[in-house]
Amino acid sequence: MRKFISLFFALILWTSCSVEKLNLSPLANSFSNTNSVYSASSKTSESINTINYASELSNLLSEFPIFSNKTMNSEIYKLKLHITDYLYAIKQKDVISKNDAYELYKKTFVNIQKLKDKLPEDELELLNRFMAKVKTNITLIESEKFIE
Repeated sequence: MRKFISLFFALILWTSCSVEKLNLSPLANSFSNTNSVYSASSKTSESINTINYASELSNLLSEFPIFSNKTMNSEIYKLKLHITDYLYAIKQKDVISKNDAYELYKKTFVNIQKLKDKLPEDELELLNRFMAKVKTNITLIESEKFIE
């Protein structure tokens, strides 16, 4: 009987010590906090949205038409370069390069708006359609606050 009681006491002692063991894992702390779980899921959805907008923007760049005005085509080429730099900076999470590329994109966008008066009506409509899509996707990427 004495062996049974001492075995029972040892089992209880061993179980209670293993339950109260200190967990120093950083993952255990983040999973216990519900805000961090919400934060991780919201960052994931922001990331998915940003990837979606960036891929649509990349597809737009590859489909951009060539216009009859050579000056317009050179400005569109600059726009494509600036947007490509912008997308690369987002991918690399480089805030300074992203902001520089964004400023260059805005300047080129304004130059294209000034030059579009010299285009024929059908090309003007096509340009407006593409430029609206580009501006919408960049605005949506900026609103995601992917890089702060």
